[in-house]
Amino acid sequence: MSITDKLLSLYRIDQQIQGLTSRVNAARRYYETQQRQLTDLESRRNAAHTQARQIAATAANLETDVKGLDARIEELRKRMNEAQSAKEYKAVLTELNTVKADRERIETEAIESLGKVDSMNVQVAEIEAEIEQRRKVHDVAAQQLEKEQGEIASRLEELKTRRVEAARAVPAEAIAEFELLARRNDGEAMAEIVEEDRRRQEYCCGACNMTVPVELVSVLLSRAAMANCPSCRRILYLPEELRDDFDRRLAGRS
Repeated sequence: MSITDKLLSLYRIDQQIQGLTSRVNAARRYYETQQRQLTDLESRRNAAHTQARQIAATAANLETDVKGLDARIEELRKRMNEAQSAKEYKAVLTELNTVKADRERIETEAIESLGKVDSMNVQVAEIEAEIEQRRKVHDVAAQQLEKEQGEIASRLEELKTRRVEAARAVPAEAIAEFELLARRNDGEAMAEIVEEDRRRQEYCCGACNMTVPVELVSVLLSRAAMANCPSCRRILYLPEELRDDFDRRLAGRS
């Protein structure tokens, strides 16, 4: 088996590992998105609930002030009835009107505050309903993540073991180049050769679509050495169908 064939075995194991881990990563990203949205909703609910309590406390204080002013109004009315002179009566009346105006203003503020409390409570209830719905989605996402992790665990360990064994069969220099290319290209260290025109012997790299000289195709056919794409530098390989086709053509000529 040539170095390219050994690397191809390693590459295909890596692709399977990447496919499995991508499933788990996708499930994890979805779960984390649901977690963030749920946390955001709970924060909004808590903030709205706190604001409602604060406004309710303000309304209660205003109602207490109204009651105090009611008592003051009754006291002033009593003083008016007991006034000994027109001057005293007028002074008490002026104060009474002032207190009534204050009472009306404070009572209006209290009513507005109670209205805000009702509005905030409606908002809290709406957010609670959103939380309930989001929690259901969140729980499904958590179950899906757990399921994906459980399903691939044993298969992933098996593939990792196979990868270690496959890597041992490849020379250190070739492995180093393979790992470097994998890091640079998101795991895509290798690329198949694509036949564009058989008659003209035109070939290209399956990754970057740039032209591959026919001489590199000959190198791979002979299994003599590794060949890199002149453009993207990925390690090239011949897909089985193309290699079989070359073999048939060569057999037909002999």
